[in-house]
Amino acid sequence: MLEHERRSHEAEAKAASALARLLDLAETRNSGQIRTVVQFIAASYNGRAWHFDLSDLRGLDVAIGDDMLDCLDCLRWATSALYDLVPNGDTRIQAILRSWGLSTAEQCVAPQFCSSSSLTKCLRFVAEARCRAIKTAAISSLSA
Repeated sequence: MLEHERRSHEAEAKAASALARLLDLAETRNSGQIRTVVQFIAASYNGRAWHFDLSDLRGLDVAIGDDMLDCLDCLRWATSALYDLVPNGDTRIQAILRSWGLSTAEQCVAPQFCSSSSLTKCLRFVAEARCRAIKTAAISSLSA
């Protein structure tokens, strides 16, 4: 267990800096690579709603690709959500998604089973959901 904790700590430390750099790029730049950065941020924030083609890593500057790989390593080892590693990460990511036309309201929708009789599936989904809007929608559908 000690090895896992060490790797988790290292991955979180590297990813915190990497994600901060990626968020700064997405907030301040508007080049062709930045759309790929934004898509990566969206997918790492909520992979159920947004997808990222890993082959897109090939067309990026080395530093940007390395930052993305550090974030992926964190998703593998860390015990907390990636967006929690940077100050105001959740708020910043939602603002970036909105500014790039990736509306969190449209993408973060509870699945159909949350309005059906499958309470177990819905509760598992709510527990795993990284997007607060998904959690809210799923919980609302449970109480309806």
